[in-house]
Amino acid sequence: MKFIEKGQEPASLATWKNLATWERPPTWADLQNPQKSALHDALCHEQGHICCYCNRRIGPDNSHVEHIIARSREPSRALDYGNLLASCGRDDPPPILTCGHSKGGQSLPVTPLQPDCETRFYYTAAGEIRGLDGDAMETTRICNLNADALVRLRAEAMRPVLDLIGDMTQDEFDDWIRTYSTRDAGRNFPPFCMAVLHVLRAYR
Repeated sequence: MKFIEKGQEPASLATWKNLATWERPPTWADLQNPQKSALHDALCHEQGHICCYCNRRIGPDNSHVEHIIARSREPSRALDYGNLLASCGRDDPPPILTCGHSKGGQSLPVTPLQPDCETRFYYTAAGEIRGLDGDAMETTRICNLNADALVRLRAEAMRPVLDLIGDMTQDEFDDWIRTYSTRDAGRNFPPFCMAVLHVLRAYR
């Protein structure tokens, strides 16, 4: 899991919410395009186009707007930008539920909005994610982050590093760390960046 630092909500969303009246406050059901698509685009961009939970590559076509605190639990936060992320899982493999779709209305003990979330999980060379405490393990279970397809994709992302790590020079190692720690020219993070970084740091 990668820490996500929230920014300002899209101007179009803020303007739309400000049009509401006291008699008719805005609701999630009222949110339509172009404001809804602008929100979705902003969330994907803010996260560097990786899923908020599993870190696979996402875009508006294969993700959905995710409420960290479910609408069913706190309807008042349904349009709170600080409660919104982008999660994979819409019309995209794996066919079983993972991430936001697996979470549903459940509460997560550990979320990508917690600054220490990156330190509460580790990854095996086989592509599995493990929690380092009870809350992290429960979060892994709720989001089904060890679904076979996700484990396989993580292992594939790690393979180039595992194949080379024993022969890397320090400069090469530093380049890999930099690549997986920062956004590219398109402002995107590499998919499964936290898993690859864990492997790199564990072997050095």
